[in-house]
Amino acid sequence: MNTNKILVGLSTISALAMLSYGPFTEDKKRNVVEPESKLERTISEFISNETIESQVKSFEVLVENPLYNVREGESLESVASYYGVRTESIRDINPGVDDLYAGQLIRVPNLQPIEVRFPKLLKYRKDIECAAEIYGLEPRLIYSVLQHESNGNPNAVSPKGARGLGQIMPATARDYGVKNPMDLFNPKINIYTTSEILAYLTEKFGDTEHVLAAYNGGEGRVEKVLARATHTDWTTLLPSETRNYIPAVLAYYN
Repeated sequence: MNTNKILVGLSTISALAMLSYGPFTEDKKRNVVEPESKLERTISEFISNETIESQVKSFEVLVENPLYNVREGESLESVASYYGVRTESIRDINPGVDDLYAGQLIRVPNLQPIEVRFPKLLKYRKDIECAAEIYGLEPRLIYSVLQHESNGNPNAVSPKGARGLGQIMPATARDYGVKNPMDLFNPKINIYTTSEILAYLTEKFGDTEHVLAAYNGGEGRVEKVLARATHTDWTTLLPSETRNYIPAVLAYYN
């Protein structure tokens, strides 16, 4: 192994590690460890890998996923709920970790907690998490769509007649078994219907941006755009409303 390359890598890692941990203290829930111990841990994990490629990949995880000091009684599920992600997402960045204990250091998504990002939707947390589990979605995607569509107002009605938290058109709702348009003002029904629509579109398109475009502009339109956009940015072929919708929702998601 090239010693000079490792030394340069360690120097870069040390500098970046100290810079990357600064913002983490903004989350008052985390009991952040001292900078020296975090830096030592970063370097230790970095040099323990066998190849330069694995070192780089490992450090990307370190930078993108800050340290979280587990508190008494917390579980993988409660930490995942705190950030609005699936439990599997926490496991993915913490290989081999199943049971948590107080004082344990784990990696978490570099995201704002749900209570900070979506305060108006906290009352619907249980329904959102249950719907996400049923339909195999990241809860944060559901939160983000509901937030952008209605700003958490279950009685919202658009000029075009879309209703409720997820701003669902009555005609679309009928395709998902909601026959009475007034039922769309029921938060639970609306959340589950929104989630079912997102799950269907995710299965069909896969890519989150395509899913959001279809949720806003219709799956047929997105299919036509993707078929045409072989040598150009596909979003330029979308109506301006849908083109702006995608980054607006992703801003909440990220």
